[in-house]
Amino acid sequence: MCTGDLWMRPLDVALVALSLMVLTACTQAPSKSEIRSSIEKCVKAEIPMSWRGPYMVPGGRAESVELIEIQQIGTFDDHSGAVRARVIGTAAITNMFMKKESRPFDHVGEFQFSKDQFGKWSASISVAQ
Repeated sequence: MCTGDLWMRPLDVALVALSLMVLTACTQAPSKSEIRSSIEKCVKAEIPMSWRGPYMVPGGRAESVELIEIQQIGTFDDHSGAVRARVIGTAAITNMFMKKESRPFDHVGEFQFSKDQFGKWSASISVAQ
């Protein structure tokens, strides 16, 4: 009986370790392609005021995104996390004379990510530099 108990201990430890590995795998950050796609959707919906330049009215969105350079991926849990990324593109904005213009932008932003109930990631900008 003692021998059986000693034999089971390494097996128990292995099962616990395997369970922890599986749980950790389930709380991973989104893939880099999911990150880029979510950031692109975010800036195409609306770019931050600090990215628009002076004398621009609220609103504006990215017409095109040429580059999304992921600089840092923060800690993620099951449903949220953060990413710092440099975004380069062209914005469609309206100036104070209500004329539409295209203006290039090249900025770093901190994006907050969240996962919906269907497992889809989305981004919103939390800090625009």
